[in-house]
Amino acid sequence: MSVLDFVLYKHTSCMEKKENMNEEDTPSSPSCNRNPSPPPHLQEQIESLEADRIGNTTYSKHWLFTTLMKLIEEVEKEDEAEFGVDVDEELQNELCKLWDMSMNTDVAKFLEKFKAVDILTGVIQRSKAPRVTEICVGILGNMACDSDICESLSKNQQLLKMVLLLLEGRDPPTLVETTRLMFTCLSCNQAKSSWLEVINSSESLHDHIIFILQSSTNVDLLKNTGEFVDVLLDLQEDMCENWATAEFVQALLEAIKQIGLSHSQQLEIYFRILQLLSTTDAGAEALVSCADAVEKPLVKYLNTVCDDEIVGIENKESCIASALSVLNILFSSNEETSNRLIKDEKLIRVFVKILEPLYPWLQDIKKSTTDQSEKKRLLCENSGNVEKTDLKRKNNDHASDTDKESSFNSEIKEGLKQRDDKEFQHLEILYHIVEGFVYDYMFTLQLMIDSDSENESEEETQKTDVTKFLSYLNDSCSRCRINYLVLTMKESINEAFNPTELLTDLAAKHKKERLARITADALAGRNLDRSNSNTDSQNNT
Repeated sequence: MSVLDFVLYKHTSCMEKKENMNEEDTPSSPSCNRNPSPPPHLQEQIESLEADRIGNTTYSKHWLFTTLMKLIEEVEKEDEAEFGVDVDEELQNELCKLWDMSMNTDVAKFLEKFKAVDILTGVIQRSKAPRVTEICVGILGNMACDSDICESLSKNQQLLKMVLLLLEGRDPPTLVETTRLMFTCLSCNQAKSSWLEVINSSESLHDHIIFILQSSTNVDLLKNTGEFVDVLLDLQEDMCENWATAEFVQALLEAIKQIGLSHSQQLEIYFRILQLLSTTDAGAEALVSCADAVEKPLVKYLNTVCDDEIVGIENKESCIASALSVLNILFSSNEETSNRLIKDEKLIRVFVKILEPLYPWLQDIKKSTTDQSEKKRLLCENSGNVEKTDLKRKNNDHASDTDKESSFNSEIKEGLKQRDDKEFQHLEILYHIVEGFVYDYMFTLQLMIDSDSENESEEETQKTDVTKFLSYLNDSCSRCRINYLVLTMKESINEAFNPTELLTDLAAKHKKERLARITADALAGRNLDRSNSNTDSQNNT
Protein backbone atom coordinates (compact mmCIF):
# COMPACT_ATOMS: atom_id res chain seq x y z
CA MET A 1 0.00 0.00 0.00
CA SER A 2 1.37 3.40 -0.95
CA VAL A 3 1.62 6.34 1.44
CA LEU A 4 -1.21 8.12 -0.40
CA ASP A 5 -3.47 5.02 -0.20
CA PHE A 6 -2.73 4.74 3.51
CA VAL A 7 -3.65 8.39 4.14
CA LEU A 8 -6.88 8.02 2.20
CA TYR A 9 -7.72 4.81 4.09
CA LYS A 10 -7.18 6.49 7.49
CA HIS A 11 -9.24 9.52 6.46
CA THR A 12 -12.13 7.31 5.27
CA SER A 13 -12.07 5.25 8.48
CA CYS A 14 -12.19 8.38 10.64
CA MET A 15 -15.13 9.77 8.69
CA GLU A 16 -17.07 6.51 9.09
CA LYS A 17 -16.45 6.43 12.84
CA LYS A 18 -17.63 10.02 13.14
CA GLU A 19 -20.86 9.28 11.26
CA ASN A 20 -21.59 6.20 13.44
CA MET A 21 -20.98 8.08 16.69
CA ASN A 22 -24.11 8.41 18.89
CA GLU A 23 -25.18 11.90 19.97
CA GLU A 24 -25.28 10.90 23.64
CA ASP A 25 -21.71 9.65 23.40
CA THR A 26 -20.38 12.93 22.09
CA PRO A 27 -20.37 14.94 25.38
CA SER A 28 -18.65 12.13 27.24
CA SER A 29 -15.82 11.88 24.71
CA PRO A 30 -12.69 13.46 26.23
CA SER A 31 -11.36 14.33 22.78
CA CYS A 32 -14.21 16.77 22.26
CA ASN A 33 -13.39 18.78 25.40
CA ARG A 34 -9.56 19.22 25.23
CA ASN A 35 -6.34 17.77 23.95
CA PRO A 36 -4.74 15.06 26.06
CA SER A 37 -2.17 16.19 28.63
CA PRO A 38 1.49 15.66 27.73
CA PRO A 39 3.32 12.81 29.42
CA PRO A 40 4.79 13.76 32.83
CA HIS A 41 8.41 13.49 31.70
CA LEU A 42 7.68 15.77 28.72
CA GLN A 43 5.95 18.30 30.97
CA GLU A 44 9.05 18.38 33.17
CA GLN A 45 11.23 19.05 30.14
CA ILE A 46 8.97 21.93 29.06
CA GLU A 47 9.14 23.50 32.53
CA SER A 48 12.90 23.07 32.57
CA LEU A 49 13.23 24.81 29.20
CA GLU A 50 10.98 27.64 30.37
CA ALA A 51 13.13 28.12 33.46
CA ASP A 52 16.30 28.25 31.36
CA ARG A 53 14.91 30.82 28.94
CA ILE A 54 16.06 34.47 29.28
CA GLY A 55 12.94 36.64 29.47
CA ASN A 56 10.76 36.30 26.41
CA THR A 57 13.67 35.16 24.25
CA THR A 58 14.80 31.70 23.22
CA TYR A 59 18.30 32.31 24.59
CA SER A 60 19.60 29.95 27.26
CA LYS A 61 20.74 31.10 30.70
CA HIS A 62 22.87 27.96 31.02
CA TRP A 63 24.66 28.66 27.73
CA LEU A 64 25.30 32.27 28.75
CA PHE A 65 26.75 31.30 32.14
CA THR A 66 28.86 28.58 30.55
CA THR A 67 30.26 31.03 27.99
CA LEU A 68 31.15 33.58 30.70
CA MET A 69 32.85 30.86 32.76
CA LYS A 70 34.88 29.77 29.73
CA LEU A 71 35.90 33.41 29.20
CA ILE A 72 37.03 33.82 32.81
CA GLU A 73 39.00 30.57 32.71
CA GLU A 74 40.66 31.57 29.44
CA VAL A 75 41.69 34.96 30.80
CA GLU A 76 43.24 33.32 33.86
CA LYS A 77 45.36 31.21 31.49
CA GLU A 78 46.54 34.37 29.71
CA ASP A 79 48.62 35.55 32.66
CA GLU A 80 51.65 33.82 31.19
CA ALA A 81 50.73 34.48 27.54
CA GLU A 82 52.18 37.22 25.36
CA PHE A 83 50.15 40.31 24.58
CA GLY A 84 48.32 40.21 21.25
CA VAL A 85 47.74 36.43 21.14
CA ASP A 86 44.00 35.79 20.74
CA VAL A 87 41.93 33.01 22.27
CA ASP A 88 40.91 29.99 20.22
CA GLU A 89 38.43 30.46 17.39
CA GLU A 90 35.64 28.41 19.01
CA LEU A 91 35.53 30.63 22.09
CA GLN A 92 35.71 33.74 19.90
CA ASN A 93 32.67 32.53 17.97
CA GLU A 94 30.74 31.91 21.19
CA LEU A 95 31.68 35.36 22.51
CA CYS A 96 30.54 36.92 19.22
CA LYS A 97 27.17 35.17 19.66
CA LEU A 98 26.94 36.64 23.16
CA TRP A 99 27.85 40.04 21.71
CA ASP A 100 24.97 39.77 19.23
CA MET A 101 22.59 38.54 21.96
CA SER A 102 23.39 41.55 24.17
CA MET A 103 21.54 43.81 21.74
CA ASN A 104 18.34 42.23 23.07
CA THR A 105 16.91 44.20 25.99
CA ASP A 106 15.98 41.07 28.00
CA VAL A 107 19.49 39.66 27.61
CA ALA A 108 21.09 43.01 28.50
CA LYS A 109 19.00 43.28 31.67
CA PHE A 110 19.78 39.68 32.58
CA LEU A 111 23.51 40.34 32.16
CA GLU A 112 23.27 43.47 34.30
CA LYS A 113 21.28 41.63 36.99
CA PHE A 114 23.95 38.94 37.35
CA LYS A 115 26.88 41.38 37.58
CA ALA A 116 28.16 40.88 34.03
CA VAL A 117 29.44 44.48 34.04
CA ASP A 118 31.90 43.64 36.83
CA ILE A 119 32.88 40.39 35.11
CA LEU A 120 33.50 42.11 31.75
CA THR A 121 35.41 44.94 33.43
CA GLY A 122 37.69 42.44 35.14
CA VAL A 123 38.23 40.56 31.88
CA ILE A 124 39.14 43.76 30.01
CA GLN A 125 41.67 44.70 32.69
CA ARG A 126 43.40 41.32 32.64
CA SER A 127 43.04 40.16 29.04
CA LYS A 128 45.96 40.32 26.63
CA ALA A 129 43.85 39.19 23.66
CA PRO A 130 42.73 42.18 21.50
CA ARG A 131 39.61 40.42 20.16
CA VAL A 132 38.45 39.52 23.67
CA THR A 133 38.84 43.16 24.73
CA GLU A 134 36.97 44.34 21.63
CA ILE A 135 34.07 41.93 22.21
CA CYS A 136 33.77 42.75 25.93
CA VAL A 137 33.70 46.50 25.27
CA GLY A 138 31.20 45.87 22.47
CA ILE A 139 28.90 43.97 24.84
CA LEU A 140 29.09 46.86 27.32
CA GLY A 141 28.24 49.24 24.48
CA ASN A 142 25.17 47.20 23.60
CA MET A 143 24.07 47.07 27.22
CA ALA A 144 24.51 50.86 27.53
CA CYS A 145 21.85 51.36 24.85
CA ASP A 146 19.33 50.75 27.66
CA SER A 147 19.14 54.00 29.64
CA ASP A 148 18.65 52.29 33.03
CA ILE A 149 21.63 49.98 32.51
CA CYS A 150 23.67 52.91 31.18
CA GLU A 151 22.96 54.88 34.34
CA SER A 152 23.90 51.90 36.49
CA LEU A 153 27.20 51.05 34.79
CA SER A 154 28.18 54.74 34.69
CA LYS A 155 28.34 54.67 38.48
CA ASN A 156 31.24 52.23 38.21
CA GLN A 157 34.23 54.58 38.47
CA GLN A 158 36.65 51.73 37.85
CA LEU A 159 34.96 51.03 34.50
CA LEU A 160 34.94 54.69 33.45
CA LYS A 161 38.63 55.18 34.14
CA MET A 162 39.48 51.92 32.40
CA VAL A 163 37.55 52.97 29.25
CA LEU A 164 39.57 56.20 29.05
CA LEU A 165 42.77 54.17 29.37
CA LEU A 166 41.67 52.05 26.41
CA LEU A 167 42.03 55.15 24.21
CA GLU A 168 45.78 54.82 24.69
CA GLY A 169 45.67 51.54 22.77
CA ARG A 170 46.43 51.18 19.08
CA ASP A 171 44.00 48.39 18.15
CA PRO A 172 41.42 49.94 15.74
CA PRO A 173 38.53 47.47 16.42
CA THR A 174 38.86 48.01 20.17
CA LEU A 175 38.96 51.78 19.67
CA VAL A 176 35.84 51.56 17.49
CA GLU A 177 33.90 49.94 20.34
CA THR A 178 35.46 52.18 23.01
CA THR A 179 34.46 55.42 21.28
CA ARG A 180 31.00 53.97 20.59
CA LEU A 181 30.55 53.16 24.29
CA MET A 182 31.62 56.68 25.31
CA PHE A 183 29.31 58.31 22.77
CA THR A 184 26.37 56.16 23.90
CA CYS A 185 26.89 57.04 27.56
CA LEU A 186 27.37 60.77 26.90
CA SER A 187 24.11 60.74 24.93
CA CYS A 188 22.24 59.37 27.97
CA ASN A 189 20.91 62.16 30.19
CA GLN A 190 21.08 60.02 33.34
CA ALA A 191 24.68 58.95 32.75
CA LYS A 192 26.46 61.87 31.11
CA SER A 193 27.40 63.73 34.32
CA SER A 194 29.52 60.81 35.58
CA TRP A 195 31.38 60.56 32.28
CA LEU A 196 31.95 64.33 32.04
CA GLU A 197 33.51 64.30 35.49
CA VAL A 198 36.01 61.60 34.50
CA ILE A 199 36.68 63.19 31.10
CA ASN A 200 37.38 66.59 32.66
CA SER A 201 39.92 65.03 34.99
CA SER A 202 41.81 63.42 32.10
CA GLU A 203 44.93 65.25 30.94
CA SER A 204 45.62 63.06 27.92
CA LEU A 205 42.20 62.62 26.26
CA HIS A 206 42.74 65.57 23.90
CA ASP A 207 46.05 64.13 22.68
CA HIS A 208 44.59 60.65 22.17
CA ILE A 209 41.69 62.04 20.12
CA ILE A 210 44.06 64.09 17.96
CA PHE A 211 46.20 61.00 17.35
CA ILE A 212 43.16 58.99 16.20
CA LEU A 213 41.96 61.77 13.89
CA GLN A 214 45.39 62.29 12.37
CA SER A 215 46.43 58.69 11.87
CA SER A 216 43.34 56.51 11.44
CA THR A 217 42.11 55.30 8.06
CA ASN A 218 39.29 53.27 9.63
CA VAL A 219 36.05 55.02 8.62
CA ASP A 220 34.05 53.38 11.45
CA LEU A 221 36.58 54.60 14.00
CA LEU A 222 36.54 58.12 12.54
CA LYS A 223 32.73 58.13 12.59
CA ASN A 224 32.49 57.00 16.22
CA THR A 225 35.25 59.37 17.32
CA GLY A 226 33.53 62.24 15.52
CA GLU A 227 30.21 61.44 17.21
CA PHE A 228 31.91 61.35 20.61
CA VAL A 229 33.71 64.68 20.04
CA ASP A 230 30.53 66.25 18.66
CA VAL A 231 28.39 65.41 21.68
CA LEU A 232 31.23 66.26 24.10
CA LEU A 233 31.84 69.75 22.69
CA ASP A 234 28.11 70.36 22.48
CA LEU A 235 27.68 69.51 26.17
CA GLN A 236 30.62 71.59 27.41
CA GLU A 237 31.40 75.00 25.99
CA ASP A 238 34.56 75.31 28.07
CA MET A 239 35.79 72.06 26.52
CA CYS A 240 35.15 73.66 23.14
CA GLU A 241 37.38 76.55 24.19
CA ASN A 242 40.12 74.30 25.59
CA TRP A 243 40.25 72.04 22.54
CA ALA A 244 40.24 74.92 20.05
CA THR A 245 43.79 74.69 18.78
CA ALA A 246 45.28 74.78 15.29
CA GLU A 247 46.54 71.23 15.86
CA PHE A 248 43.00 70.02 16.62
CA VAL A 249 41.61 71.78 13.53
CA GLN A 250 44.30 70.17 11.36
CA ALA A 251 43.46 66.76 12.83
CA LEU A 252 39.77 67.28 11.97
CA LEU A 253 40.71 68.22 8.41
CA GLU A 254 42.84 65.08 8.09
CA ALA A 255 39.87 62.98 9.20
CA ILE A 256 37.64 64.77 6.66
CA LYS A 257 40.19 63.94 3.96
CA GLN A 258 39.91 60.24 4.86
CA ILE A 259 36.10 60.32 4.92
CA GLY A 260 35.79 62.10 1.56
CA LEU A 261 33.71 65.09 0.53
CA SER A 262 30.70 63.23 -0.87
CA HIS A 263 27.68 63.91 1.32
CA SER A 264 27.52 61.43 4.21
CA GLN A 265 26.56 61.23 7.86
CA GLN A 266 30.26 61.15 8.79
CA LEU A 267 31.00 64.35 6.87
CA GLU A 268 28.02 66.07 8.46
CA ILE A 269 29.39 65.20 11.92
CA TYR A 270 32.81 66.73 11.20
CA PHE A 271 31.39 69.89 9.63
CA ARG A 272 29.22 70.29 12.72
CA ILE A 273 32.31 69.99 14.94
CA LEU A 274 33.95 72.80 12.94
CA GLN A 275 30.79 74.86 13.39
CA LEU A 276 30.81 74.21 17.15
CA LEU A 277 34.40 75.49 17.29
CA SER A 278 33.38 78.61 15.38
CA THR A 279 30.89 79.55 18.12
CA THR A 280 33.73 80.39 20.55
CA ASP A 281 36.37 83.09 20.23
CA ALA A 282 39.24 80.63 20.62
CA GLY A 283 37.66 78.30 18.09
CA ALA A 284 37.15 81.06 15.54
CA GLU A 285 40.79 82.10 15.95
CA ALA A 286 41.96 78.51 15.45
CA LEU A 287 39.87 78.19 12.29
CA VAL A 288 41.11 81.50 10.88
CA SER A 289 44.71 80.49 11.60
CA CYS A 290 44.11 77.53 9.24
CA ALA A 291 41.89 79.50 6.86
CA ASP A 292 43.34 78.17 3.59
CA ALA A 293 43.19 74.54 4.71
CA VAL A 294 39.67 74.87 6.15
CA GLU A 295 38.30 76.76 3.14
CA LYS A 296 39.18 74.11 0.55
CA PRO A 297 37.00 71.19 1.74
CA LEU A 298 34.09 73.54 2.55
CA VAL A 299 34.09 75.16 -0.89
CA LYS A 300 34.62 71.84 -2.66
CA TYR A 301 31.68 70.26 -0.82
CA LEU A 302 29.37 73.20 -1.57
CA ASN A 303 30.38 73.23 -5.23
CA THR A 304 29.77 69.48 -5.42
CA VAL A 305 26.30 69.87 -3.94
CA CYS A 306 25.55 72.63 -6.45
CA ASP A 307 26.88 70.78 -9.49
CA ASP A 308 23.41 69.45 -10.34
CA GLU A 309 21.14 71.70 -12.36
CA ILE A 310 18.46 71.44 -9.66
CA VAL A 311 20.00 71.21 -6.20
CA GLY A 312 18.44 68.74 -3.79
CA ILE A 313 18.92 69.98 -0.23
CA GLU A 314 16.63 67.49 1.50
CA ASN A 315 18.52 65.62 4.25
CA LYS A 316 21.53 67.86 3.55
CA GLU A 317 20.30 70.99 5.33
CA SER A 318 22.47 70.56 8.43
CA CYS A 319 25.65 69.74 6.51
CA ILE A 320 25.18 72.68 4.10
CA ALA A 321 24.36 75.00 7.00
CA SER A 322 27.51 73.98 8.91
CA ALA A 323 29.72 74.42 5.82
CA LEU A 324 28.30 77.87 5.03
CA SER A 325 28.46 78.98 8.68
CA VAL A 326 32.17 78.13 9.02
CA LEU A 327 32.96 79.57 5.59
CA ASN A 328 31.22 82.80 6.61
CA ILE A 329 33.48 83.03 9.67
CA LEU A 330 36.55 82.74 7.43
CA PHE A 331 35.07 85.20 4.93
CA SER A 332 34.38 87.82 7.61
CA SER A 333 37.63 87.35 9.54
CA ASN A 334 40.26 86.76 6.88
CA GLU A 335 40.88 89.38 4.18
CA GLU A 336 42.63 86.99 1.82
CA THR A 337 39.71 84.56 2.00
CA SER A 338 37.11 87.28 1.34
CA ASN A 339 39.08 88.69 -1.61
CA ARG A 340 39.50 85.24 -3.10
CA LEU A 341 35.83 84.27 -2.75
CA ILE A 342 34.51 87.56 -4.14
CA LYS A 343 36.76 87.33 -7.20
CA ASP A 344 35.30 83.89 -7.95
CA GLU A 345 31.61 83.81 -8.94
CA LYS A 346 31.23 80.27 -7.53
CA LEU A 347 30.17 81.55 -4.11
CA ILE A 348 27.29 83.62 -5.52
CA ARG A 349 26.43 80.55 -7.60
CA VAL A 350 26.18 78.52 -4.38
CA PHE A 351 23.85 81.15 -2.88
CA VAL A 352 21.39 81.26 -5.78
CA LYS A 353 21.32 77.50 -6.33
CA ILE A 354 20.63 76.76 -2.66
CA LEU A 355 18.01 79.51 -2.42
CA GLU A 356 16.15 78.16 -5.46
CA PRO A 357 14.66 75.16 -3.58
CA LEU A 358 15.07 76.60 -0.06
CA TYR A 359 13.18 79.90 -0.34
CA PRO A 360 9.90 78.57 -1.80
CA TRP A 361 10.05 75.46 0.40
CA LEU A 362 10.29 77.62 3.50
CA GLN A 363 7.49 79.92 2.29
CA ASP A 364 5.23 76.91 1.61
CA ILE A 365 5.75 75.60 5.14
CA LYS A 366 5.02 79.03 6.62
CA LYS A 367 1.87 79.33 4.50
CA SER A 368 0.76 75.82 5.46
CA THR A 369 1.28 76.62 9.15
CA THR A 370 -0.72 79.85 8.82
CA ASP A 371 -3.53 78.07 6.96
CA GLN A 372 -3.71 75.33 9.60
CA SER A 373 -3.88 77.93 12.38
CA GLU A 374 -6.70 79.71 10.58
CA LYS A 375 -8.62 76.46 10.06
CA LYS A 376 -8.18 75.59 13.72
CA ARG A 377 -9.53 78.99 14.73
CA LEU A 378 -12.59 78.59 12.51
CA LEU A 379 -13.24 75.10 13.81
CA CYS A 380 -13.08 76.34 17.40
CA GLU A 381 -15.60 79.08 16.62
CA ASN A 382 -18.08 76.66 15.04
CA SER A 383 -17.61 73.70 17.36
CA GLY A 384 -19.90 74.72 20.22
CA ASN A 385 -23.00 72.81 19.21
CA VAL A 386 -21.03 69.96 17.74
CA GLU A 387 -19.19 69.37 21.00
CA LYS A 388 -22.44 69.27 22.96
CA THR A 389 -23.85 66.71 20.55
CA ASP A 390 -20.74 64.58 20.63
CA LEU A 391 -20.71 64.48 24.41
CA LYS A 392 -24.17 62.86 24.50
CA ARG A 393 -23.52 59.51 22.91
CA LYS A 394 -26.15 56.81 23.16
CA ASN A 395 -23.86 53.90 22.41
CA ASN A 396 -21.00 53.61 24.93
CA ASP A 397 -19.17 50.92 22.95
CA HIS A 398 -19.25 53.03 19.83
CA ALA A 399 -18.06 56.00 21.88
CA SER A 400 -15.14 54.00 23.21
CA ASP A 401 -14.11 52.92 19.69
CA THR A 402 -14.39 56.48 18.45
CA ASP A 403 -12.26 57.77 21.33
CA LYS A 404 -9.58 55.20 20.59
CA GLU A 405 -9.59 56.11 16.91
CA SER A 406 -9.45 59.80 17.79
CA SER A 407 -6.54 59.17 20.18
CA PHE A 408 -4.70 57.16 17.52
CA ASN A 409 -5.24 59.90 14.93
CA SER A 410 -4.04 62.52 17.42
CA GLU A 411 -0.82 60.56 18.00
CA ILE A 412 -0.21 60.36 14.25
CA LYS A 413 -0.89 64.08 13.82
CA GLU A 414 1.41 64.92 16.74
CA GLY A 415 4.18 62.78 15.25
CA LEU A 416 3.79 64.45 11.87
CA LYS A 417 3.72 67.86 13.53
CA GLN A 418 6.99 67.16 15.38
CA ARG A 419 8.60 65.98 12.14
CA ASP A 420 7.35 69.07 10.27
CA ASP A 421 8.51 71.37 13.10
CA LYS A 422 12.00 69.80 13.03
CA GLU A 423 12.14 70.07 9.23
CA PHE A 424 11.05 73.70 9.39
CA GLN A 425 13.64 74.43 12.08
CA HIS A 426 16.47 72.98 9.96
CA LEU A 427 15.33 74.87 6.88
CA GLU A 428 14.96 78.12 8.81
CA ILE A 429 18.46 77.78 10.29
CA LEU A 430 19.91 77.15 6.83
CA TYR A 431 18.02 80.12 5.39
CA HIS A 432 19.22 82.53 8.09
CA ILE A 433 22.81 81.37 7.55
CA VAL A 434 22.49 81.97 3.79
CA GLU A 435 20.79 85.32 4.41
CA GLY A 436 23.56 86.45 6.76
CA PHE A 437 26.29 85.29 4.39
CA VAL A 438 24.70 87.10 1.43
CA TYR A 439 24.52 90.25 3.53
CA ASP A 440 28.21 89.94 4.54
CA TYR A 441 29.16 89.27 0.91
CA MET A 442 27.44 92.43 -0.33
CA PHE A 443 28.69 94.50 2.59
CA THR A 444 32.29 93.38 1.94
CA LEU A 445 31.80 94.17 -1.75
CA GLN A 446 30.68 97.68 -0.79
CA LEU A 447 33.78 98.14 1.37
CA MET A 448 36.00 97.05 -1.50
CA ILE A 449 34.30 99.52 -3.86
CA ASP A 450 34.68 102.32 -1.32
CA SER A 451 38.34 101.42 -0.89
CA ASP A 452 38.79 101.52 -4.68
CA SER A 453 37.32 104.98 -4.93
CA GLU A 454 40.04 106.16 -2.56
CA ASN A 455 42.76 104.45 -4.55
CA GLU A 456 42.27 104.87 -8.30
CA SER A 457 45.21 102.59 -9.13
CA GLU A 458 43.13 99.57 -8.10
CA GLU A 459 39.95 100.67 -9.88
CA GLU A 460 40.40 98.50 -12.96
CA THR A 461 41.03 95.36 -10.90
CA GLN A 462 37.96 96.03 -8.81
CA LYS A 463 35.87 96.75 -11.90
CA THR A 464 36.81 93.38 -13.33
CA ASP A 465 35.86 91.63 -10.12
CA VAL A 466 32.48 93.36 -9.98
CA THR A 467 31.84 92.76 -13.66
CA LYS A 468 32.51 89.05 -13.23
CA PHE A 469 30.07 88.83 -10.34
CA LEU A 470 27.43 90.85 -12.20
CA SER A 471 27.93 89.00 -15.47
CA TYR A 472 27.21 85.71 -13.79
CA LEU A 473 23.91 87.00 -12.41
CA ASN A 474 22.95 88.78 -15.61
CA ASP A 475 23.94 86.12 -18.14
CA SER A 476 23.79 82.77 -16.37
CA CYS A 477 21.02 82.99 -13.75
CA SER A 478 17.34 82.34 -14.30
CA ARG A 479 14.82 85.00 -13.32
CA CYS A 480 13.59 82.68 -10.57
CA ARG A 481 17.03 82.43 -8.94
CA ILE A 482 17.62 86.18 -9.11
CA ASN A 483 14.18 86.75 -7.56
CA TYR A 484 14.97 84.60 -4.55
CA LEU A 485 18.39 86.23 -4.13
CA VAL A 486 16.90 89.73 -4.22
CA LEU A 487 14.07 88.81 -1.83
CA THR A 488 16.64 87.34 0.58
CA MET A 489 18.68 90.54 0.39
CA LYS A 490 15.51 92.54 0.98
CA GLU A 491 14.80 90.67 4.22
CA SER A 492 18.31 91.48 5.53
CA ILE A 493 18.02 95.27 5.06
CA ASN A 494 18.87 97.30 8.16
CA GLU A 495 19.75 100.88 9.02
CA ALA A 496 23.46 100.31 8.45
CA PHE A 497 23.32 98.81 4.98
CA ASN A 498 20.91 97.95 2.16
CA PRO A 499 22.33 95.21 -0.09
CA THR A 500 19.57 95.62 -2.71
CA GLU A 501 20.62 99.25 -3.30
CA LEU A 502 24.18 98.15 -4.02
CA LEU A 503 22.98 95.46 -6.44
CA THR A 504 20.68 97.94 -8.21
CA ASP A 505 23.41 100.60 -8.49
CA LEU A 506 26.00 98.14 -9.80
CA ALA A 507 23.59 96.69 -12.37
CA ALA A 508 22.79 100.21 -13.66
CA LYS A 509 26.42 101.39 -13.61
CA HIS A 510 27.69 98.38 -15.56
CA LYS A 511 24.69 98.28 -17.90
CA LYS A 512 23.41 94.87 -16.87
CA GLU A 513 19.90 95.61 -18.09
CA ARG A 514 18.35 92.20 -17.52
CA LEU A 515 19.66 92.02 -13.94
CA ALA A 516 18.47 95.59 -13.28
CA ARG A 517 14.99 94.83 -14.63
CA ILE A 518 14.53 91.58 -12.68
CA THR A 519 15.85 93.20 -9.49
CA ALA A 520 13.37 96.09 -9.88
CA ASP A 521 10.49 93.64 -10.48
CA ALA A 522 11.40 91.61 -7.38
CA LEU A 523 11.64 94.69 -5.17
CA ALA A 524 8.27 95.94 -6.50
CA GLY A 525 6.59 92.58 -5.91
CA ARG A 526 6.37 91.73 -9.61
CA ASN A 527 7.95 88.29 -9.26
CA LEU A 528 7.11 87.10 -12.75
CA ASP A 529 8.20 83.55 -13.53
CA ARG A 530 9.35 83.84 -17.13
CA SER A 531 11.96 81.55 -18.64
CA ASN A 532 12.80 84.06 -21.37
CA SER A 533 12.49 87.82 -21.05
CA ASN A 534 14.21 89.42 -24.05
CA THR A 535 17.82 88.65 -23.16
CA ASP A 536 17.20 85.80 -20.68
CA SER A 537 19.99 83.32 -21.07
CA GLN A 538 19.29 79.74 -22.04
CA ASN A 539 22.26 78.64 -20.01
CA ASN A 540 20.73 78.88 -16.52
CA THR A 541 23.37 77.00 -14.56
